[in-house]
Amino acid sequence: MRVAFRVDASLAIGSGHVMRCVALAQGLAREQVTVHFICRALPGNLIDWIQSQGFSCFVLPPPHEALSLKTTNSDYAAWLGVDWQQDAMDTLAVLTERVDWLVVDHYALAAPWQKAVSKGYHRLFVIDDLANRDQSCADLLLDQNYSPHRFQAYAAYVGKQTTCLFGPKYALLRDEFRQVRLLQQPYCPTLSRICIFLGGVDADNLTGTLVEQLSLLNLAIGVDVIIGAQNPHRAMLTALCRAQRDVTLHVGISNLAEVMSMAQLVIGAGGVNTWERAVLGLPTLALCIADNQRAGLLAMAEQGALWLLQDSKAVALAVSLLANHPTLLNAMHLAAQKICDGLGVARVVQHLLQSELRLVAVGIADAEQLFAWRNHPSIRAVSRSREPIIFEQHYAWLAQSLENTNRVLWLALQGEQAVGMIRFDRVSEEDVQAEVSLYLAPEQIGKGLGRALLAAGERQLRTYWPRIRQIKAEVLPNNPASLALFQHAGYDEQVRVFYKQVNE
Repeated sequence: MRVAFRVDASLAIGSGHVMRCVALAQGLAREQVTVHFICRALPGNLIDWIQSQGFSCFVLPPPHEALSLKTTNSDYAAWLGVDWQQDAMDTLAVLTERVDWLVVDHYALAAPWQKAVSKGYHRLFVIDDLANRDQSCADLLLDQNYSPHRFQAYAAYVGKQTTCLFGPKYALLRDEFRQVRLLQQPYCPTLSRICIFLGGVDADNLTGTLVEQLSLLNLAIGVDVIIGAQNPHRAMLTALCRAQRDVTLHVGISNLAEVMSMAQLVIGAGGVNTWERAVLGLPTLALCIADNQRAGLLAMAEQGALWLLQDSKAVALAVSLLANHPTLLNAMHLAAQKICDGLGVARVVQHLLQSELRLVAVGIADAEQLFAWRNHPSIRAVSRSREPIIFEQHYAWLAQSLENTNRVLWLALQGEQAVGMIRFDRVSEEDVQAEVSLYLAPEQIGKGLGRALLAAGERQLRTYWPRIRQIKAEVLPNNPASLALFQHAGYDEQVRVFYKQVNE
């Protein structure tokens, strides 16, 4: 499989878009996918860094005029440095052979551009945060922001074929954050170290303002200040941090998760780092430095995972309050770590690879494999019958099922690996309704394969039993993952069934 990324970084755009795309690219590379990037040579680009991560990068010509550091919601188009038509021609010139997936992470690009480069890709994956423009060409769309209303926000902008992935469950984070989370010591809410990180660029130099404010508190607290190598205020910050006691400046570091994890509190902004902090369970004093960050930060604040401050003037008071009330820090820590588990890349990779998911008829030779899956505690916990079954019973049931013309069982394969099973039952050959039952191999749970398995089963059922007009699914109330699966796939809940035991 071949995947191309169209994404930019610049002094105006910042580094977050490239960072999350590289995180996804690393996940794809681990699956032996061929990846390359397409980036324009804008001031403050990360082209060299992308190449240092082992990825080839096709460089589009720089713009004729310099970009402003000040960009509002009305001038995202200026981020390209050229008009979208020119960018489409430049991109298509690179895509001389169609890629399997084109990944686009750019606020300046929408459906007209996507149509113009359509000869260069088979399928399109859009990464977005704004829900403000036509994305109807997208086969897959991701908005990793924390908001309960993303489905409604995108309803007018996506096509019928678009699969949407919403929320920090799919946050694209580098693997280092998940690894540090697994090795972290228990959180200690005594405030001894603060981390300041406002993104790779921080054009307004809020970082410098915060360092100066914290120096006035006279608290025995160490401070780690993190900036990107392309930060335009680097020289000033270097001098400022050297003049402070116990303040360390980190520039363009490769161990971001490790440095952040040493703090009990982060002063940060929105964007990708929101989810990086959440994976590590780090309490945050958040400053909104871009309009598109506000809704996500407000939602996180409502969950108790951060304090959203009106401006930088409130930081000193908030730090003093938290230093004297460790229970407040601990409450933020507990809320934050529940929001994001760091497995978003793995889940998104599964969606991109789902074209490799194929269904084959179950045979009697699959009895042991299905038996092991069906008896696993994670499967039994959400099955109608939660008792362990013995192999002889299972074997007899499978043999009878394979003879039953009103039942079909398909094994799902990804490459040559079996990853799940889906089954359909009908009452008779004249029936227009079938009931679906499915489960994944225990080690595949949580990777987003459930949707792919259900969609593949529905497609295959249409030709296998062409009379079927409706599919029924029964889900136990203790199985929220399956409830979400069927709701997302367009199934309507029509009736609830209640049982009460009256006799032993």
